[in-house]
Amino acid sequence: MSARVLVVAAPAVAERLVGVLPEGAVCFAVALDGEGDPLAGLGDALAGVEAAVVCLDGLPGRLLPRLEDALARFGGRSAVLRGRPWNGVAPLPLARACTAVVAGFGDVAAAAAVVARWWAESTSAGEP
Repeated sequence: MSARVLVVAAPAVAERLVGVLPEGAVCFAVALDGEGDPLAGLGDALAGVEAAVVCLDGLPGRLLPRLEDALARFGGRSAVLRGRPWNGVAPLPLARACTAVVAGFGDVAAAAAVVARWWAESTSAGEP
């Protein structure tokens, strides 16, 4: 089965998603080891899915403009997740490029799994 949902996450969050993501969802672990482009391959990964979930926890702020650009060009549904609340309107321009913004859930890996499951099931059922 091909992937329908891509979850973009820092390595620590990606490790927690192993075995938790539903069928039809895959994780893109951002390379934070300091070597090469941390988002190499993200464009190709997004091209093959219908929905994307970006977990902000653990990602360096310097990557946010590139993530925003990638999601703005992405034609499917997208969500930005953050474990802590934003205390009002999300201050990130990244949020403007998304279908949904989820903050304050506490456990960003659990939130990512829930959104991925919902979108994987809805896209397999042909829902918009």
